[in-house]
Amino acid sequence: MKETPRFTLPRMRDPRVLVGIILVIASLLGTWAVITRVANTVTVWAASKPLVSGSTIDQDSLTAVEVRLPDTEDKYVRADQSSPVGMSVTGSVAAGELVPASVLVDPARLDGRVIALDIPGNLPQAVQAGAFVDVWATDTKDEEAQPVEVLSRAHVHAVGRDEGGFTSTAGTRLEIYVPNDKLQQVLEVVATDHRVSIVAYPKETS
Repeated sequence: MKETPRFTLPRMRDPRVLVGIILVIASLLGTWAVITRVANTVTVWAASKPLVSGSTIDQDSLTAVEVRLPDTEDKYVRADQSSPVGMSVTGSVAAGELVPASVLVDPARLDGRVIALDIPGNLPQAVQAGAFVDVWATDTKDEEAQPVEVLSRAHVHAVGRDEGGFTSTAGTRLEIYVPNDKLQQVLEVVATDHRVSIVAYPKETS
């Protein structure tokens, strides 16, 4: 009586076949990882231009970007849930940076105001929107008066230079954000005969 032949799996004698199978599996796993990563991205708002303290956000200030934020998603403003247009900023957000939810407040809750200073002469090129400056004042009625620091690390809101706008021929107009507890002091300097000087911080280099 003949024995029934048993079925046996063919042996992979050619190692290239095994290598090919491994490469196919690796490719499938890589594709799956990419798809999973894309599926975990969220769309949030980023600043399309520098935002500084006291700024009111408009639509031109924002751009929607898709990012992967596995653990910090709630720290930023999602573009598919709410729009921060009309909100005010209490900190500094550079162009291209994601907008943190913590810097947004209702304009009525701002702890400061933006005021304009007419500065004689030109300002250093480092004085631009988003920069920090110190404000000093000298009483011009007192020949022996020494310059006094009025405000430290004031956030520059806008600068008017020769290109037009609100620049005056006598100098430069500078808009800065002033905290409420310093507002009266700064306004008194503006209203009286004081010469205002601006001290710029050097630009940071990477």
